[in-house]
Amino acid sequence: MDYLSYALNWYTLMVMFITHSFIRKWLDKCTVMIERASGAFLILFGVRLTFMDSENK
Repeated sequence: MDYLSYALNWYTLMVMFITHSFIRKWLDKCTVMIERASGAFLILFGVRLTFMDSENK
């Protein structure tokens, strides 16, 4: 019985570790995508601001 619970605990730890690394990789991809999207948004926003300034003048 003790051996079974030990094996179960080890298996749970392994699953947690694998899912943790998988989630971290996924989060890294998500953060990269968010950074790119925010960068593109800032560039577009700046372009729109400059165009609005030129239209006002």
